[in-house]
Amino acid sequence: MPTPTTIGILSPLLSNRYFGQLVRGVQDAAQRSGARVLAIQTRDAWALFGEYGRSRSFTHRLAWEHVDGWVVILDAVAPEYLRALHAAGKPLVSISWPYPELGCPTVMPDNRGGARDVVQHLLDHGHTRIAFAGYLAQTDIQERYQGYQEALRARGIDPDPALCFEAPDNEYIGGRAVAEQILAAGVPCTAVVAAADMNAQAIMDVLQAAGVRVPQDVAVVGFDDMESSQYTLPALTTVRQRFSALGYTAGELLLAKLAGQHVPGGPHRVPCTLITRRSCGCSLDIAPLDLAASPGATWQEQLAADLVRLVYHPAPVPSGAAPDKIWPGVAHLVAGLEAALSGAEGPAERALARAWQEATAITSDLRALQAVVTRLGEAAEAQAAGTDDAARTRVKGFLSTALSDMLHTRLRAEVERQRHFESIIQQNYDITQAALAAETDAARRLDWLRLTPAASGCLALWSSDFSRLKVEGAFQREGPPPTASATCRPEEFPPAEMIEQAARRADVDTLMLLPVRSPRRDLGILAVVGPVEAALESGRSIFSVAASNLNIALEREELLQSLVAQQRSLQDALEREQALASTVRQIGSPIIPLLPRVLLIPLIGTIDTARAQQLIEVALDGISRHRATEVLLDLTGVPLVDTQVAAALIRVTRAATLLGAHVTLVGVRPEIAQSMVSLGIDLSFITTRATLSAAVEELMRSGHRAGLRARA
Repeated sequence: MPTPTTIGILSPLLSNRYFGQLVRGVQDAAQRSGARVLAIQTRDAWALFGEYGRSRSFTHRLAWEHVDGWVVILDAVAPEYLRALHAAGKPLVSISWPYPELGCPTVMPDNRGGARDVVQHLLDHGHTRIAFAGYLAQTDIQERYQGYQEALRARGIDPDPALCFEAPDNEYIGGRAVAEQILAAGVPCTAVVAAADMNAQAIMDVLQAAGVRVPQDVAVVGFDDMESSQYTLPALTTVRQRFSALGYTAGELLLAKLAGQHVPGGPHRVPCTLITRRSCGCSLDIAPLDLAASPGATWQEQLAADLVRLVYHPAPVPSGAAPDKIWPGVAHLVAGLEAALSGAEGPAERALARAWQEATAITSDLRALQAVVTRLGEAAEAQAAGTDDAARTRVKGFLSTALSDMLHTRLRAEVERQRHFESIIQQNYDITQAALAAETDAARRLDWLRLTPAASGCLALWSSDFSRLKVEGAFQREGPPPTASATCRPEEFPPAEMIEQAARRADVDTLMLLPVRSPRRDLGILAVVGPVEAALESGRSIFSVAASNLNIALEREELLQSLVAQQRSLQDALEREQALASTVRQIGSPIIPLLPRVLLIPLIGTIDTARAQQLIEVALDGISRHRATEVLLDLTGVPLVDTQVAAALIRVTRAATLLGAHVTLVGVRPEIAQSMVSLGIDLSFITTRATLSAAVEELMRSGHRAGLRARA
């Protein structure tokens, strides 16, 4: 059996509303044709969404031997990486970041057309001082700026460079920066076209906080139609692009190339749609649609077609399929209305509720759902004309139930979303605790992946030269964990069975490869088969956080090992020092017969209580054996003369005196003698000399010479 086609995805991140839906779109196209997918995150888990260019540091040839062709999202890798893929014969399709030198297809939203539509809409509202705000380092935003300029020129207005405000990113924080620029410029415009919804939402918030009314003083529009945009105050007028459609189109184009079909290079546009709401000055009501009757259609067939058009509005309805094939539940709603009119038994409550669940899966736009209820009411009014009171009462009850079911289903979707977010927070906390609070090697064993939705996982760490990956841990929720060679080349990773498992679970899971990397170290790769997160605004999904925590845990493990090794080294050094000190104690008080009946005892190192006792014993033994009358205690090698050392010296001096010997302290310079006196030590009965030569000369000049003569 031939090996199925495998599509690889290179993306800065693999989760959030943008990247997550792109990845899902590619996977939907692959699944439809029986192809497999693996997705590689090229940006560090800790990086921010707006850090374009950071991902270009990714150079690893991961999965090259598994993948037949690649979809590249934005600037996931550097052009040099793509040239290497191209040279290796791997077909490429990019999304929203053209690579003209490679001649590959680039899937992009109709940025210029969408921008022209929204600017023309503002012009129709009477605005002429229209500003543009966006992150112009990105190709999509550059094209939207071009569309903005084209729409103004088409109405005879020259774009004013002073009304172009560049954002540092496409996120909320970038919009705040733009709003502050607008305020600092004295609000020189009556409308703002923000090139991304998150920018637009922040601009509205900051302007309104400063007392600028939206849309009365300044109209604000966006581009993307993020779900949160319908809940802003006021609701945001925007241009809708379907990220999943971009991914799906890219997947289809790549599969066509792999099948040997000719696919032109350059841009392939996905349509965008203007969504009008209150932030531009429009009402929230959907503009009346041209719901012309279809020739020969019954009122039930016409109503079903109208409801499908409304639930998809303003996007076009998928062609070539009957309404109940596009939205199966629409047949239950029409049948329910028909039963209310006739008094017959209608669809079960569960079937009607499921119809609204299907509708909310098609659109989350509350206005579209309200329009469906309104159209049901219009059809009911038309069909109830001339009926009895009982029929009108039944119809009224049906419509009331339909409205209630719609609102309940929409609210339930929000509750489920909130629960989903709460579960992400809880799982992130749980895996952080499991990965960081357990024993040293628990993180690399991957047992903590059981706390996530992962079906399987594999951790491989880089060799020092990044030429090999060593598998350190594996996880399998059901059955044995994935097997892999102890080491492998990057091109061979991940294990083939993980690709096969992900293909079997393609309706719910994706094989994701995430870097275990920090700004300081590139440690390895975490491969996970699990669901792609497409509901979050940020890229902080469970698996992204898991990779980040894993990096912290591995660095902590390395640090602990280093500390243990350092502690062992310090312990060894301490033991060597103690052994040396013992040796010094043994040889640190040698007896040197310097002259007849004259002993020299050089002292080296510190003198503690044990050493002082040893010194007394050595001195007394030497005096007795050599019948010494003079003892020179040389303190030159003693680093510190404190009260303890001085007390030891006095004890030696007194013990020697009892045996008839005189003691001279050598190495006692004037400042040391003064210090000893300041400590309360009486030096009046002790002879001191600064140097050994001075002590010997004094002995030769004085009593020792007399002693030698008497002896002679």
